[in-house]
Amino acid sequence: MSHLRFTPTEYRALVLMCRPLDLDDDFFPNFKGFLVNALLDTLPDLATRIALFNRAKMRLLFDHFREKNETTKEKLTSDDFRALAQACGAVVHPHRFLHRYQWALVRHFRQERPSLARKLARLTADQFAELYSRVRERKKG
Repeated sequence: MSHLRFTPTEYRALVLMCRPLDLDDDFFPNFKGFLVNALLDTLPDLATRIALFNRAKMRLLFDHFREKNETTKEKLTSDDFRALAQACGAVVHPHRFLHRYQWALVRHFRQERPSLARKLARLTADQFAELYSRVRERKKG
């Protein structure tokens, strides 16, 4: 099985770059050039490594982020949001430990609302922080 290795910093940079992209097959021929150009100033070593990737490695990277983008586009229903707001109402300001709180919520909803648990598990740390802020704001309002 093929795999690619990135440091956490490199992977976060790739996630942030790829998240807003529409990764359909028409974009694949431009994917390598896009990443190399986008990374050249901030992470030149990573840009150089990606520039040397063969077609198979680029396809592996492309397909990984396409799948990741598709799963994170899954939206919460209004019932999901209400359940999440209710669960979050019991906790006061877990901001320092938000990543741990995300996984506590995944465990909390695993039996009762498995689809919500899966949606929460697929969120990146930034996406969960944004969702948590929205839930807290709605609770206040």
